[in-house]
Amino acid sequence: MENEKAIELSKTIDQLIEKRDSLMNDIILKKEQLQLICIHDETKKVDKYEEGSYFDRSRYITEIRCNLCNRLLDSDIRIGSYC
Repeated sequence: MENEKAIELSKTIDQLIEKRDSLMNDIILKKEQLQLICIHDETKKVDKYEEGSYFDRSRYITEIRCNLCNRLLDSDIRIGSYC
Protein backbone atom coordinates (compact mmCIF):
# COMPACT_ATOMS: atom_id res chain seq x y z
CA MET A 1 0.00 0.00 0.00
CA GLU A 2 2.69 2.45 0.92
CA ASN A 3 4.72 1.71 -2.18
CA GLU A 4 1.89 1.89 -4.75
CA LYS A 5 2.98 5.29 -6.05
CA ALA A 6 6.55 4.07 -6.53
CA ILE A 7 5.37 0.94 -8.35
CA GLU A 8 3.10 3.00 -10.60
CA LEU A 9 5.92 5.45 -11.33
CA SER A 10 8.27 2.56 -12.10
CA LYS A 11 5.76 1.13 -14.62
CA THR A 12 5.39 4.55 -16.25
CA ILE A 13 9.17 4.87 -16.55
CA ASP A 14 9.41 1.40 -18.13
CA GLN A 15 6.74 2.34 -20.70
CA LEU A 16 8.55 5.56 -21.55
CA ILE A 17 11.83 3.69 -22.00
CA GLU A 18 10.14 1.29 -24.42
CA LYS A 19 8.70 4.21 -26.41
CA ARG A 20 12.11 5.90 -26.47
CA ASP A 21 13.79 2.75 -27.79
CA SER A 22 11.13 2.37 -30.47
CA LEU A 23 11.53 6.02 -31.53
CA MET A 24 15.31 5.68 -31.62
CA ASN A 25 15.03 2.70 -33.97
CA ASP A 26 12.66 4.67 -36.21
CA ILE A 27 15.07 7.64 -36.26
CA ILE A 28 18.00 5.42 -37.23
CA LEU A 29 16.02 3.83 -40.07
CA LYS A 30 14.85 7.21 -41.39
CA LYS A 31 18.41 8.59 -41.32
CA GLU A 32 19.65 5.59 -43.29
CA GLN A 33 16.87 6.08 -45.85
CA LEU A 34 17.71 9.77 -46.09
CA GLN A 35 21.35 9.06 -46.90
CA LEU A 36 20.29 6.61 -49.63
CA ILE A 37 17.93 9.00 -51.43
CA CYS A 38 19.73 12.31 -50.84
CA ILE A 39 21.47 13.75 -53.92
CA HIS A 40 23.92 15.85 -51.83
CA ASP A 41 23.50 19.01 -53.90
CA GLU A 42 24.09 21.42 -50.99
CA THR A 43 27.38 20.96 -49.18
CA LYS A 44 29.30 22.59 -46.37
CA LYS A 45 33.02 22.69 -45.64
CA VAL A 46 34.07 21.71 -42.11
CA ASP A 47 37.61 22.41 -40.89
CA LYS A 48 38.97 20.54 -37.88
CA TYR A 49 42.29 20.61 -36.07
CA GLU A 50 43.70 17.77 -33.98
CA GLU A 51 46.55 18.84 -31.80
CA GLY A 52 49.70 16.77 -31.89
CA SER A 53 51.84 15.58 -29.02
CA TYR A 54 55.45 14.68 -28.41
CA PHE A 55 55.12 11.51 -30.51
CA ASP A 56 52.20 12.39 -32.81
CA ARG A 57 51.95 15.10 -35.42
CA SER A 58 49.09 17.55 -35.53
CA ARG A 59 46.47 17.07 -38.23
CA TYR A 60 44.46 19.61 -40.21
CA ILE A 61 41.28 17.99 -41.47
CA THR A 62 38.99 19.47 -44.12
CA GLU A 63 35.71 17.67 -44.67
CA ILE A 64 32.96 18.31 -47.18
CA ARG A 65 29.56 17.20 -45.85
CA CYS A 66 26.02 17.29 -47.18
CA ASN A 67 23.86 19.96 -45.51
CA LEU A 68 20.77 17.78 -45.53
CA CYS A 69 21.94 14.33 -44.42
CA ASN A 70 25.39 15.24 -42.99
CA ARG A 71 27.08 12.48 -45.01
CA LEU A 72 30.85 12.76 -45.44
CA LEU A 73 31.47 13.31 -49.16
CA ASP A 74 35.17 14.19 -49.23
CA SER A 75 38.00 14.51 -46.74
CA ASP A 76 41.50 15.97 -46.89
CA ILE A 77 44.01 15.42 -44.08
CA ARG A 78 47.21 17.45 -43.90
CA ILE A 79 49.89 16.46 -41.44
CA GLY A 80 51.51 19.21 -39.42
CA SER A 81 54.49 19.22 -37.13
CA TYR A 82 55.20 17.75 -33.73
CA CYS A 83 54.41 19.80 -30.63
